[in-house]
Amino acid sequence: MDDPYAATPNDRFSFGLWTVGHRGGDPFGLPTRPPIQPEEMLTRIAEVGAWGVSFHDDDLVPFGSSAADRDRIVASFGRAVANAGLCVSMTTVNLFFQPVFKDGALTAADPAGTRLSGVMVKQQRTMRVEQRSQLAAMQQMESRSDEELEAETKFKAAAQAILGARAAERYDAKAARAHFQRAIAAARPQERLQLRRMADASLALAERRADDLKKATERLGVEAPTNRQLLGLKFMGLVAPPSSAGKLARIRGILIVIALIVGILLLGFGIVSLIALPFGLSLDLRIFWGLVLVFVAIGGLVFYGRRRQRKALADRAEQAAARSR
Repeated sequence: MDDPYAATPNDRFSFGLWTVGHRGGDPFGLPTRPPIQPEEMLTRIAEVGAWGVSFHDDDLVPFGSSAADRDRIVASFGRAVANAGLCVSMTTVNLFFQPVFKDGALTAADPAGTRLSGVMVKQQRTMRVEQRSQLAAMQQMESRSDEELEAETKFKAAAQAILGARAAERYDAKAARAHFQRAIAAARPQERLQLRRMADASLALAERRADDLKKATERLGVEAPTNRQLLGLKFMGLVAPPSSAGKLARIRGILIVIALIVGILLLGFGIVSLIALPFGLSLDLRIFWGLVLVFVAIGGLVFYGRRRQRKALADRAEQAAARSR
């Protein structure tokens, strides 16, 4: 039976390296536990269902390390964070442990302590730990099925965002909005702005709002749709408006569709009649061959469209596989 109180990443528990790696020493005795490497700490933290990890600079990089050693340790730790599926929730600077800070750090009377504090703070601000965020995980999850994405728990925000984008491509605005709401709720605070921008672009697509889609993709920082694509979306908004558009817009869409069907049939009939002038075909035959011409033309367009769609999906899967490598 599953433990209802077992922690999961959705609970947002984060552990400090100084707690997990504490060796048990105190003013009354020496350390009683062997040291644990940071990478091993991450494995243990992930096993208990934690979401993130936090640390002081010298919890990870020993005080006095060279710049080369520091870069090597940070890079190795970043890979370990990604492999464990964790995030770095907080980093800070240890400005209290070393003897030089006995009278303070940035406000110390000793200029040496003040200068060292400034250097350490600057180094900490430039520390970059590569972590596998929800947004980064999306690239490796794009090839998964909808069922697999629904069952995803570790990267729930990424999975729900992908489902929302897929729903938008089907012009299902209601489902897209629900998926993005769950994605934003499951994401870290620093990722929510980008997810909201993704939601804005997807909902603009689902609701056939061409002008809003162009603005949303520009804010998102991705390639905007071409003018032809935007024109097609505007046309879709006329013939198949979203449910939020109201009854009048739907009636208008139905009338436009009927007018298009009649126009296409008349065009097919006119082309056949023009070709048949030298042969003197009867009205019945001209109507028949006009219908055949229309069906052949529509079938060719459908075949060409599906072929382009399969190629686009294959290119997207290839790009996702290349990014995952």
